[in-house]
Amino acid sequence: MCPASNEKNVTIKMNDVFISRLDYLAKKAKLSRHRLLKNLLDVGVDELKDLKKIGLFKLGVLARDVADWCNLKMTDPVTGDKSVPVTLDETFIAILDDLADQADLSRAQLMRNLVRVGVEGLETMDKVGILKLLTIIRELPDYYRSVCKDGENAVNALKNAANLNKKEVNTK
Repeated sequence: MCPASNEKNVTIKMNDVFISRLDYLAKKAKLSRHRLLKNLLDVGVDELKDLKKIGLFKLGVLARDVADWCNLKMTDPVTGDKSVPVTLDETFIAILDDLADQADLSRAQLMRNLVRVGVEGLETMDKVGILKLLTIIRELPDYYRSVCKDGENAVNALKNAANLNKKEVNTK
């Protein structure tokens, strides 16, 4: 996939187990892995911006720093040796870089964290059936367009049949 002029290919290092989790959710949501990654990053950045507005972003950074200071082990179920590509708008990358800077993380770490939180949230939604419901809701407009098109085709077929019958009656 060739990026547009204002887009850039970046990669997220993940392990095979996490990639499998991501692929499972993408399939359930009827999205490509790439689209799911972009959505998770987009939603994650929006949530971080909201947390910044109410002061919880700094509180989260402080909690992480305290955990580091106390030598509490943090698990990372995402990081691995596989590079998973995603194409992002350069403006979005700049926002990621700014947020990563404020959290004293690399862009890669921030992206992995956002994807991890998003995947964990989607897995919870999948367990309770909300993911399926959201997929159905997302597909409703296409379904209704299809039903309307089928109805339109049926009406046109009836009109054509009626016109043929009129022509046959007029020729007799």
